[in-house]
Amino acid sequence: MQFLIQKKYLIISILMFAVSLFAFLFLYQGIKSNIGEVQTLSENWQTENLRRDNVKSLASFLETSAPEVSQLEGHFVQKSDVVPFLDAVENLSKETNVKIEVSSVNVSRDNSSLMVEVKALGSFGDIYKFITMLENFPYELEFTTADVQNTSIYSTSADKNIRPYKWVATLGIKVLSFSNK
Repeated sequence: MQFLIQKKYLIISILMFAVSLFAFLFLYQGIKSNIGEVQTLSENWQTENLRRDNVKSLASFLETSAPEVSQLEGHFVQKSDVVPFLDAVENLSKETNVKIEVSSVNVSRDNSSLMVEVKALGSFGDIYKFITMLENFPYELEFTTADVQNTSIYSTSADKNIRPYKWVATLGIKVLSFSNK
């Protein structure tokens, strides 16, 4: 009888061990799959958090660089800014005591640049200063033609300072910083 009771306890113990083992394996597999899901979700969260940080950083950068962007855009002649560009050239001519006439204004065939032809009248030094100031203009310019000639054209101004214009310059200017928008 003692042996039978021990046998009974042994069988119950083995069955309990087997049930515990199966429960352990079942829970272990569940935990293992949950760990995989947690790692995937964690990676997705970190990726999304990094994207948000990048967006915040980009927004902050754009906000702080807005003055520089507007200053940089100021160096481009827009399609709508051709008249102010010509006014700036005219003001530059007044600063250098050069009389100018704009002969033609054309947009290149590929719409990438603006072609301006200017006739300048003045002394050699004034024309030279005008050309130098055009080279240092805030826009990117390329002189396609430059014809400077000595002439005897006189001003017909009514004031007492009749100034002889001994030099005439015909300048072909290509505005490279032109945006056809």
